Amino acid sequence: MGYSRHKIIFHHLPKTAGTTLISLLDQAFDQTDICPQDFFNIPSQDVREEHLALSYQQLIQYSLIHNHYPVPLFDSFSKEYFRFTFLREPKARLISLYYDLKTKSDQSLRCADQNAILTAMYAKSLPLGDFLKKEEHPVPALFDNGQVRLLSGSLEKKRLDYDDLEKAKQTLDRLDFVGITGLFSSSLTLLCARTGILLPHVIESLNQGKIKVTPVEMYKNESEIPLEFTMFDEQLYRYGLEKFDHICNSLLIGGKNYKHLTINYRSQKEITLTMDQGFKGDGWHAREGVGSEKVWKWSGPATRSTVSFFIAEIDIYLLQIYIISVIKQEIVDDMNIYCNGEAVAWQHKGVKLGEQLIEAVIDKTAIKLDENIIMLEVPYTISHATVEPETHDYREKGIAVTKFVMKPFSKISLET
Repeated sequence: MGYSRHKIIFHHLPKTAGTTLISLLDQAFDQTDICPQDFFNIPSQDVREEHLALSYQQLIQYSLIHNHYPVPLFDSFSKEYFRFTFLREPKARLISLYYDLKTKSDQSLRCADQNAILTAMYAKSLPLGDFLKKEEHPVPALFDNGQVRLLSGSLEKKRLDYDDLEKAKQTLDRLDFVGITGLFSSSLTLLCARTGILLPHVIESLNQGKIKVTPVEMYKNESEIPLEFTMFDEQLYRYGLEKFDHICNSLLIGGKNYKHLTINYRSQKEITLTMDQGFKGDGWHAREGVGSEKVWKWSGPATRSTVSFFIAEIDIYLLQIYIISVIKQEIVDDMNIYCNGEAVAWQHKGVKLGEQLIEAVIDKTAIKLDENIIMLEVPYTISHATVEPETHDYREKGIAVTKFVMKPFSKISLET
């Protein structure tokens, strides 16, 4: 199950920094323990109780579930899972969602469901005020008090009422944690403390809008939003802020000192860590290559990336790092490697089966009996879009790693 101390359900409300959170959550779990996004083979917001009932036993085999599912459907999961969500200031969320749909590329829409294609088509062709007048599903479910709708399960109602707001508040009360997108750093710190997931030193906001909305444009967009489209979301947001303040105060008053969870998986003589596994580490992007022969993670957004592990005390170890891609070769060539803060010399062993192989010999004095940390330090990071603008990938990246291996020096094969 990776290293999280809980099985987790993240109730992902659109445009609340969910993509950034999912990238962090996924790293804590093995890929096989994460519920696939297309589990039900229908749009997530169309999932209903009958779908859940038919798949319940299969679904609870997964340790991490996240999608835009109606939240109350998962109330029966409460005893087995740590459940949480994030809320965002309603008008900012609505405008962000509109521009996200408006700028969807043809490539991303080719893989989208019919709901997403329909709403993107409307957003691309209509100004915000006219777009919000569309009553075809799923426009109201996403934009007309969309946070209350997902939290109350009232996605199909034409107009919401105060009963729906109360249901949404009751749903928040049943969750284990409620974060606030506008207070993302504080929310993430508390979330990591509660779940045992490692708090990253540098956070890169993923799935940001491609269009920067100026204050003048924001004011104009806000003036086009009918009052009824956010009135319930705004009351729910204030309620969520009160809950978040209560969490913060209870931790301060109670003097609780949450520490990051460390699990000793026993000290093995040889470790192989592939990027489809859950691991404790920092400075990595979301998994790529899922479903293919090899899965990889790009280092970044900062120049330092780490992995943690436990290993037996052997005189000399060989560290092998397999790199499947790099935007510029000098990023690899000028890289530094550290074991528990101690610099280690490394060699480039050439390309094997399409991957660059890096090797470093690590002396016993650099290995600890408890948690060990390997750190890769690249000279700089760069986005794919810098060299290939058509990719529209603006994440700051270093190297794409598929595998780390630590094995006794005596076991080095003739091939290496």
